[in-house]
Amino acid sequence: MTTSRVTGLVMVIFGVVLAVGGLIGARTLAENLKNAFGGDLTKQTTLCIIGGVVCALGGIPFFLGVVRKREAAPQTRREASEEAPS
Repeated sequence: MTTSRVTGLVMVIFGVVLAVGGLIGARTLAENLKNAFGGDLTKQTTLCIIGGVVCALGGIPFFLGVVRKREAAPQTRREASEEAPS
């Protein structure tokens, strides 16, 4: 597994844990829905839920391999000749 995939997996797991922790911190699902539309969630709970979702969604492309490390641009003849030992 490449480092970008491991990073993505860690981001997804951390995001899910953070979002679930925020939902648990806001008590039950019925109260969550009521409070989400009524605006009664605390600032910390809201940040946990939003941060967790963003982190999980941001980690998915890394885990799936969509985001890859860029390859170095090909060298020009001049750069190659300067680096070659004489």
